[in-house]
Amino acid sequence: MRPGIFAWTMLGMSLVGATVWASLVAGSATAIERVPEPRAPEVVTVSESVLPPSTPSASSVPATGGDPLPDLTQSDPRLGLPLDGASHCGPVAVSNALVWLAEHGYPALLPHGATRDDRQIAAVRALAGRSYMATNPTGGTGTIGLLRGLERWVIDRGYRIAALEYAGWRAHHPRHATGRRVPDLPWLEQHLAAGGVAFLHVGWYRPPTRWELAYERRGGHWLTIARAVPSADAASRDAPSEVGELWLRDPAPYGGTTPSMEHVRVARLPSGWLLADGGRIAAKDALILGEGMLLKREEDLAIVDGAVVLRVSSPEVPVIQRQ
Repeated sequence: MRPGIFAWTMLGMSLVGATVWASLVAGSATAIERVPEPRAPEVVTVSESVLPPSTPSASSVPATGGDPLPDLTQSDPRLGLPLDGASHCGPVAVSNALVWLAEHGYPALLPHGATRDDRQIAAVRALAGRSYMATNPTGGTGTIGLLRGLERWVIDRGYRIAALEYAGWRAHHPRHATGRRVPDLPWLEQHLAAGGVAFLHVGWYRPPTRWELAYERRGGHWLTIARAVPSADAASRDAPSEVGELWLRDPAPYGGTTPSMEHVRVARLPSGWLLADGGRIAAKDALILGEGMLLKREEDLAIVDGAVVLRVSSPEVPVIQRQ
């Protein structure tokens, strides 16, 4: 074959191959998304617009008794944590709830100390240690570590656990499993109303790109849940995307150094994927936090990875405290 004819033949084959490849890509993109292609700013707007108006509250108090939860900041210099506590949101968020429990019938949940602050600071340092949550100074506290550490802490302080449950998609021990891939507000409300405490694990996600409806995780954060206020139809799978409101104590330094309560509006994601831990998880019905949520980076979206609830047994039956 002459060189000119050969060149034109190869060019024609390349054009045909490119056309077929483009058709396959377009078909696969349609199959994955199944919804009109969103822009990143529209995701935020939609997630907020579907939420009910924020409910005004007379005071910022937990549903479990009426006294404000502490609001310790993880970068508080009194804690003396590595890297100014940049990755210690887990033990700090848990310590807020332990203070509340200690002042409502379970005093041994906090170490001895001259003041309330001294006792809470000592609890954070111990919880972050290897014997409990084994918080990594740069990697933070995983779900397994937080559950294990909290369980050991309650037992070592001399109490029995009535419930220690997890709802979410991140790895956890089967004994804490609820079978819920997504936590729901009625479940949280029930445990808080029964005198329990709860913690929210939020993932920081990049908004979807124009090529794929996928949210890429690039970090996470633990917060203390003070109250869950579900909408009237939050438990219904056929309900619209609004879910209700969460009241949160945020240990992050960008939450301020004085006590404050975040009143955060919550909605469901209608579709898409969560890209995290090297895998792909269906994002349908995952909770996204909208108005009222403080973000580590303005460009991120706050999507709930999971939640933990704890109820301690009645202190009427004493247990010998382990040394």
